[in-house]
Amino acid sequence: MTVAIPAAAAPPRKYGIDLSKPVLYGFAAVLCVLIVLPLSWLFLYSFTDAKGALTLANFYRLFTESTFVEPLITTFIIATTSAVICCAVAAPMGWLVARTDLPFSPVIRALVTASFVTPPFLGAIAWELLAAPNSGLLNKTFRAITGAEQDTHVFNIYSLEGIIFVISCYTFPYVFVLVANSLDRTPGELEDASSILGGGRWYTARRITIPLVLPALLAGALVAFLQAMTLFGSPAILALPAGFHTMTTKIWSLFQYPPKPELAAAASLPLLILNTRSSVQTRDPLSPARASGQSRKRGHRQRRGVANAGEAHAWRRARGALPDAMNIQAQAMDGNAPAAQRAGGSSFYLAMRILGREQREAMFEIYAFCRAVDDIADGDAPRAERQALLADWRKDIEALYAGRVRPGLENLAHAAARYSLRKENFLEVIDGMEMDAVEDIRAPIGRN
Repeated sequence: MTVAIPAAAAPPRKYGIDLSKPVLYGFAAVLCVLIVLPLSWLFLYSFTDAKGALTLANFYRLFTESTFVEPLITTFIIATTSAVICCAVAAPMGWLVARTDLPFSPVIRALVTASFVTPPFLGAIAWELLAAPNSGLLNKTFRAITGAEQDTHVFNIYSLEGIIFVISCYTFPYVFVLVANSLDRTPGELEDASSILGGGRWYTARRITIPLVLPALLAGALVAFLQAMTLFGSPAILALPAGFHTMTTKIWSLFQYPPKPELAAAASLPLLILNTRSSVQTRDPLSPARASGQSRKRGHRQRRGVANAGEAHAWRRARGALPDAMNIQAQAMDGNAPAAQRAGGSSFYLAMRILGREQREAMFEIYAFCRAVDDIADGDAPRAERQALLADWRKDIEALYAGRVRPGLENLAHAAARYSLRKENFLEVIDGMEMDAVEDIRAPIGRN
C-alpha cells in the first residue's frame, strides 16, 4: 500500500524581501522605454500633419505620389528578386554541403559564415571599387586589355541589377544556414530508401528532400526578403549615385532640410508592420514546440494511416505470398503487429508512400518473403524443422523461376517478372537465413 506523506512546510524566510518581482517589473519598464515608447511616437507622428493635427493625408501621399510609389516598387523588386536568387543559389549549395561528400565542405561553410557576418555596406564598398563604371578595377582592366574607350564599361554596379547582386551576395547565407542545418538534422534514411527502391535523383528530391526542407527554405527566403527590404547601407552607397531611391534611402531623405518627420513616420510604418508580421511567420514554423507538435501529429497520422484499408489490403496480398505453414504464423501475427504496421513510422514505410500502387504492392511481396524466411530462421522450432522449411522455400523459388509457380506465390512471381528480380538474390537471402538456422550468429567478442 502506498502512503502519501504530507510535504513539510517550507521554512520561513529569514530575510523577507523578494526581489524577483521588482527586477521583472524593472526589466519590463526598460523594455517599454526602449521599444514601446519610440514605436508609439512613430505611430503617432504617422497620423499627424506638420501642425500636429490628426490626419490620414500622409498615407494618401505615400501611396499616390510618384516620389513615394517608385521607391516602394523598387524596394519590392529588389527584395523579391534577391530572395529568389538567394534560394536558387543557397538551397543547392546547402544540399551539396549537407548531403554529399563535396570536397572542402568545411571551407565552404567557413566562407559562407564570413559572408554572413560581413556588413553588407562593406560589401557594397568593395564591389564599388571593383565594378564602378569608370574607376572600377574590373572595367579598367577590360579597357587596358581591349583598348576600349574611356567611357566603355562591362560592369555597372550603380544600377538596379548591381544592387540586387550585391544584396544577394550578403543575404544568401540566411537561406544557406537554414537549409543546411535543416538537412543536417534530417535523417538521410528516407532518401537512401528512395534510391534503393529505384527512385531517381530528381524524383527523390521532388518527393522527399524538397518537402522536408521546404519550411526552412521558405523561412530563409522570408528572412532574405526582409533583410533586402530594410537595408540602408548598400542602397545608400549604390542607388543614390545611380539616381533612384529605395524606401530606406527615401525615408532618410525626408529628414533633410526641410525635414518632414510625419511623412518619414508614415513611410516607416508599413515596413515596421511587414517586418513584424513576417518575423512572426518566420519564427512560428521553426519554433521547437511547433515542430515537435507537428512531428507528433505526423507520427499519430502515420500510426493511424498504416492500419487503413489500403495498407491492410496490401498486407493481405503480401501475406498471400506465404506458403501454408507461414500463413498460420502470419495469422497469429495479425493481432500483434502486421508487416505494414511494423513498418509504420520507419523509413521503409515512408519510402513506400512515394511509390506507385504497383511498386508498393511488389515491395510488400518482397517484404513478406523476407519476413517469412527471417521468422523461420529466428523461430522457436527445432533447427532441423527450420532447415526443412527453408529448404522448401528454396524449392519454391527454383520452381517459380522455372515457370512452376506454387499456389499462393502468384503475386511474388508477378513482382519478380515485372521488375526483373534475379533468382540469385532470393536464394542469397535464404542462404543467410540457413546460416542462422544451423547455428546462431553472434558478434565476435573483442580481445584486450
